[in-house]
Amino acid sequence: MRARPVTLAALGVALLSVSGAHADIGLVSISRTSGRPGDRVAARFGGYDREWPRMPVYLVPATRAPHPAPCHGLDTRAVCEARVPRPPHGAPYTFIGRIHYAPPTRGRFRFRVPRLARGYYAFLVYCAPCYKGPGGSLIDTGTRFRILR
Repeated sequence: MRARPVTLAALGVALLSVSGAHADIGLVSISRTSGRPGDRVAARFGGYDREWPRMPVYLVPATRAPHPAPCHGLDTRAVCEARVPRPPHGAPYTFIGRIHYAPPTRGRFRFRVPRLARGYYAFLVYCAPCYKGPGGSLIDTGTRFRILR
């Protein structure tokens, strides 16, 4: 078998794809983008191919969602998700469940809209295996959910 030469462009794409879990883990679909407390919502998350862990999902006011920042030691255009020492606990984060990527669910996720103030919220996923060592990343899926009253 003959080895393929790696171009600088391909190497750049590879570095950008390693830059953070956001490129891997994300919200693929959602049954609704707004709801009242108690309403049922079905979503599907993709981008993770292992059975473990069951990743926690949170809602946080959109204005308080963490922002990706430049990665250290990688291409200057690369961005990484927020690194945190442990899963969030307490305000302003509201735990809504865990994503299970293993069969039979394969990233399907259902939750009831929690009793929160009216407004826009971000979906965040805590990914422990997304960084080596202790802690993990807090991934903003980019999707906003509007809680109605």
